[in-house]
Amino acid sequence: MLNDASIQGLGVITGRGLECVLTMGTGMGFALFQDGQIAPHLELSQHPIRKRKTYDEYVGEVALETVGRWRWTKRVRNIIGILETVITYDTLYIGGGNAELIEPPLPANVKIVSNTAGMTGGVRLWDERLDHAFAELNLPAFSVPRN
Repeated sequence: MLNDASIQGLGVITGRGLECVLTMGTGMGFALFQDGQIAPHLELSQHPIRKRKTYDEYVGEVALETVGRWRWTKRVRNIIGILETVITYDTLYIGGGNAELIEPPLPANVKIVSNTAGMTGGVRLWDERLDHAFAELNLPAFSVPRN
């Protein structure tokens, strides 16, 4: 099973370097890819960030409605800075239902991506050329005929 950020990431990553994907919606999804290979899952959204609030609570839908778009964008920028320091990603992609509400400007290596990437990422799961992305995860093999 993959979370929304992992699927979104499969639709947008280039496969070069350390690429991070966030999805901004009801909560915050997180995925990390190294040279096109998905990293082990990290439930970052449940980690506390400020005053006992998790990332989900800090930048999720309820936070957006409570603090307003301007302060919410400020919180998102705070998270971008934290992730840049902690993860040192080459590129950060932000998708999900609320991504388009993030006020510019953003750093050059941060890209807002379309929600259609979730669809293309889902389709890419069936691409045999992507099998290497899951090679070291020791996931059970699927018995799905490929035409």
